[in-house]
Amino acid sequence: MAIFVVRLSREMQEISRVEMMGKFAGAVGNYNAHLVAYPTINWPQIAEEFVTSLGLTFNPYATQRDLTDSTILRNMGGGLGHSLLAYKNALQGIGKLQVNKARLKEDLNQAWEVLAEPIQTVIRRYNVPKPCEGANQGKGGY
Repeated sequence: MAIFVVRLSREMQEISRVEMMGKFAGAVGNYNAHLVAYPTINWPQIAEEFVTSLGLTFNPYATQRDLTDSTILRNMGGGLGHSLLAYKNALQGIGKLQVNKARLKEDLNQAWEVLAEPIQTVIRRYNVPKPCEGANQGKGGY
């Protein structure tokens, strides 16, 4: 389980470094339609307040029609959203796991070889010569 914690933690750190940007202007990056409908409202200020209230960095000039926008950047939110749901579901599932000690003991009695590495580690700690050969002498180990 620890490997999954490490991997997910690393990915979460990477994601947290991504600056998530947002805009509130029209499709071509301006407030023309907004101003026609409500000419007395300070749309750039309202847009910035709204976007930053969502925890995003305000980008006043972003537009989907700008050919310099990357398809990857435009679709990053969907991927991150699905990842977040997957992480939450994985954690929920992990939280439901229960250790069946009797079954583990039974499995261990049928497969002593899984203890080879920890046995070798202890043997090395005590400087026993040829630890690999000693730990692999058959079921039951050393």
